[in-house]
Amino acid sequence: MEQIYRIGIDHGYGNIKTAHHIFESGVIERAKESELVGMT
Repeated sequence: MEQIYRIGIDHGYGNIKTAHHIFESGVIERAKESELVGMT
């Protein structure tokens, strides 16, 4: 039988918060392209 997990996430102005972790949210500009561009 398949189990369903519900994960609560609070995404505010500066952080994304879960029950166990806090992450910075937002987009930052980089001076150059990522080394991963073009890799498949």
